[in-house]
Amino acid sequence: MDSSSSKRNYPRLLYKKGKAPSQQKSMSYYSYLSNFQMVEVGVGLDGWDAVKKSAIGVFPKFYELKFTWCAKVVHHLLTHQIRVKKNYEIWSLIDWQPIRLSLIEFGTITGMNCEPFREDDVCDVDHTEFWKEMGVSPAVGPNLVQLQLVLERCKNWSLKKRTMVGLLCVLHLAVYGIAPTRHIPLECAKRVLDYEAFQRYPWGRVACQSLIYSVKCDDFSAKESYTMGGFIFILQIWAYESVMGLGELYGNKISGAELPLLSWSGSRTRFKFEDFFRQEKEHHKDKVRVRNFITQTDGELTPQWDDDVDDDDVKNLVHDISHNCIDRGFWDVNEEPPAITRKKRPKSVPETDVDSSKKKKATDTKTVGVEEDCEVLKKEETQMNQLSALMKALTGKLDNMDTSIEAKIGVLLAPINEKLATMEKDLEKLKEKNVADDRKEDANSNVNESAEVNSKEMSWMVEINSMSHDGLPAQRVVKKARKASQKCEDIGVDKIKVSDRKVLKTKIQVPHLLDNASGDETLSDPVQREKARDLTDRLDAIAAFARKMNKPTSPTPCSPPHKRQTKLASSQLFPFVGNSTVKRIITGVTPSVSAYDPFADVDNDKVRNLLHFLLDDEKESDRTCTNSTEFYKVIITPRNQWSTFDYGWLTNMHMWSAMKMFYKRSLCDPSPYHSQRIVFLDQWVVTKIVNDFREFNPKTWKPTDTYKGIFNGTYPADRVTNKKWLHDIDHLYACHFVNGNHWVALDIDLVKETISVYDSILTVIDEKEIRNVCRPFSKMIPSILSAMVPATVRKKSEKQFSVRRLKNVPQNDPPGDCGVYTIKYIECLAIGCTFEGLRDENIQEIRRKLAAEIYDAVGQPQITHLFPELPK
Repeated sequence: MDSSSSKRNYPRLLYKKGKAPSQQKSMSYYSYLSNFQMVEVGVGLDGWDAVKKSAIGVFPKFYELKFTWCAKVVHHLLTHQIRVKKNYEIWSLIDWQPIRLSLIEFGTITGMNCEPFREDDVCDVDHTEFWKEMGVSPAVGPNLVQLQLVLERCKNWSLKKRTMVGLLCVLHLAVYGIAPTRHIPLECAKRVLDYEAFQRYPWGRVACQSLIYSVKCDDFSAKESYTMGGFIFILQIWAYESVMGLGELYGNKISGAELPLLSWSGSRTRFKFEDFFRQEKEHHKDKVRVRNFITQTDGELTPQWDDDVDDDDVKNLVHDISHNCIDRGFWDVNEEPPAITRKKRPKSVPETDVDSSKKKKATDTKTVGVEEDCEVLKKEETQMNQLSALMKALTGKLDNMDTSIEAKIGVLLAPINEKLATMEKDLEKLKEKNVADDRKEDANSNVNESAEVNSKEMSWMVEINSMSHDGLPAQRVVKKARKASQKCEDIGVDKIKVSDRKVLKTKIQVPHLLDNASGDETLSDPVQREKARDLTDRLDAIAAFARKMNKPTSPTPCSPPHKRQTKLASSQLFPFVGNSTVKRIITGVTPSVSAYDPFADVDNDKVRNLLHFLLDDEKESDRTCTNSTEFYKVIITPRNQWSTFDYGWLTNMHMWSAMKMFYKRSLCDPSPYHSQRIVFLDQWVVTKIVNDFREFNPKTWKPTDTYKGIFNGTYPADRVTNKKWLHDIDHLYACHFVNGNHWVALDIDLVKETISVYDSILTVIDEKEIRNVCRPFSKMIPSILSAMVPATVRKKSEKQFSVRRLKNVPQNDPPGDCGVYTIKYIECLAIGCTFEGLRDENIQEIRRKLAAEIYDAVGQPQITHLFPELPK
């Protein structure tokens, strides 16, 4: 574009060029696409189709595209805005070219009705009866939390009512895009009762107003995360439609779509906007291809709003864009409004001095001009000197960067290399001493006559000896019985002929090993005992150094005291279930052939993938609540780095993700768990049981469709097992939040009708209170079984389950990790192994392993909003 001949004012940047804030933590929003699944299931297929055919049906259709959200693109648009006075427009700068999102562009993207509001369009319907049926106050519109409860029990309602519920959900999720606890305006919500009034209402104008209002109110430079209202995905579609190269490379165009909103599937490809701009300029005549704005069919450039304000700078911008004469360097120079120069009034001059004053004026004018030129040159010279100094400093930093990094790495590696060198020297000395001792012994004994020298069979072997103490096995080293009549051939490079000289033969007794494995009593020969003791001391010294690189493993509590104790290798710091000689399988439990060790080192690839996600998120500002780094930082942040005393406490969302991970593992063939007759209760189900118990009456209570689905293993939709309680399931595992600050694990045995509580901090609540907090399960689950299980299988009984809290489980002290302990309790119970390895000394490694495995199995959490009040 050509520069305009006359300088004109445009709107200034929201942030100075090069000063746009990078996202510090995460971008959050309310219009979660995952919520549409809840609506689709709740209203049924026919109700869902009816919602898609409505005036706001473009949003359910968009959900079905499985769109890939990219917060990086949207964050760039938001932080490179141009500050305009108009209430219902946002402008963003792409390189040096501005693009606009107004009601015109919004209507083109969505295809929704964006006509002006009509004062005579009043919907006067009686909503009280339907509101009462939904359980909503007639004084306000419903919110998402209330609509969730309605969706659970509306499956048997008429198609019309289910459609109305679906429309209310879409209004909340997409048209308004507000927080789950905020209410839809009553006058707009009532329109679902009158389908014609609903269809003719300009919902596109409402949705545009909600989105742009949220954009203008947010502070994008906040250190904490910022939250966006409205249907935020339209901003990403706006970027694909307005910046052609961006859509071509990263938008994943869908051919044949009827609307721009349905024409892109999106992506999260890693790229930098600076590189993208440079490539665009190289291929398209030094400019980035953009569509600045859309013109209405009647030629009007600006949409009409009753309460909008005029902005002369925006008019200048639109005029110059339309006439292809925009000043492309305006935002590079005029970051601040130019200073206003006031003209001074000239002093009065006497008439007698007119001629002299004219000469003086001419001289002064010439002098002022020269002085101004000098000042300009001085300023330019100063700026060039400053720029040169900055370039030198930058060059120096780049030159020293490699040296600095290499030096730092060298400092870190030096102690390790020294330790390795010391270990190698010790091993060499040990080998040399052993060789010398062996030669000395060979020269003074007839040991070479033993057949064991050339025998390929092992003369020493490890034998398992059963013990009386708890039936645990112990290892002992024994030597094979020697055959007295057997002789072996002479060995060695220089063979000695016995017949040439007489050899004084001394009868040497072969040392016999004792049956016990106590250190110094194993060898009877004092010389060999001293050698063994010296060798043991050296190996223990090396092992002590190796243990510094790992955390020590405490001896098994039930092991008898020995002078010499079995030490595990560093790779077996926590004994593996499958191949370790130290078995951790619970007595009476048959482990799966694919069982794993819940305390083994985490796979490096899983950790690497999690770290890449966290680093990419930090660098690319591509963070939202649906893929927030904060979710995983809460798990992996060490306790000494917690910003608050409860920063690292796990929430409902963490428990939901962990149970989802266990559920996915149970689907493997073969399953890693010891039984197929177990189920991991969804955290939403646990929360629902606790909340419903407040109004529970066993005499009148009947299971709803939701509870029937839970019983039959068909609900929630993302946890379908098709396994019925008691018929296919014996044990329910659940994470229960008690006392407002504590997590415990529940093992609900449907056959024995007992609830075992695994509590990592026994002092939080007493025995009596633990039974009270478990009443939602001990009372409601028997009622569910009585209603759903045939009498031939289980006798109808409302007797509550017995509750017992185990006291011999690993404890958390100092507190703060009860959520992690709860998850590991359930994992160990499902595998069928003990809790050995679960202790405070290892908790940071356990947290790191948990975060990596959740990210590998579940990925980015999707339904944080389902828990309006997340406990810690």
